[in-house]
Amino acid sequence: MKIGGKIISLENVDSTNSLLLSDRYRLMPAGTVMTAETQTAGRGRGNKIWFSPKGGLYFSILLDTQADLNEYNKLALMIAFAIREELLEHCNTADFRIKWPNDILADGRKICGILTQAKTRGKISRIAVGIGINLNIDAADFPQDMDIDPVSLSELAGKTIDKEIFLRELLTRIDKVHNDFLDGGWDKIIDDINAVLFSKGREMDFAIKGKMKNFRVLGINPDATLRVYSPETGIITISIIDTK
Repeated sequence: MKIGGKIISLENVDSTNSLLLSDRYRLMPAGTVMTAETQTAGRGRGNKIWFSPKGGLYFSILLDTQADLNEYNKLALMIAFAIREELLEHCNTADFRIKWPNDILADGRKICGILTQAKTRGKISRIAVGIGINLNIDAADFPQDMDIDPVSLSELAGKTIDKEIFLRELLTRIDKVHNDFLDGGWDKIIDDINAVLFSKGREMDFAIKGKMKNFRVLGINPDATLRVYSPETGIITISIIDTK
């Protein structure tokens, strides 16, 4: 299986994740990539809206697995690391950091989000890894009420980014990361991910089961959960499910 071996390019969709997991595309092979110029219902975690106007790069990758779906939290972080590497190729002056569990920030501003969703039939789970990158969006076009200030790669790089070239190079990186993941490569890359973790050593607020709590972030654990500390709780682990 090669990621990007088949690419479906669409103009406008509600969500590439939802469409790729729909019955309409149930016969698509694993590794299929679906791109869209715009999304009308792009989503982040917790049903947050992902602003998806023209100028951004929006795509989903279809995967099949019989493995524990929790393992794919590791893959999402590995993909985030691959995206960070590609962003650095186009702008090496910004500080690109991975924000657990699914964002990439540039100088503290959001430039990329990743959302993994699954649909299970029998023993096989179809997984869509949705990725949204602010590539060539004008600063004036972003909404004013976003939870984290956004930024585009074009603004950071001072030039328009060729979307086709960027996607082609990125899919090559993600294909390698996916193969590494299948070969147990998570253990080799977790230290590198922790080294560029945005929140490491910081006091951060987390919505835990509907209540905001403050913790100091210590790092990502081998199972892709987050290790945190507060005087009240001591050192504990937060999972992605805890923060939904």
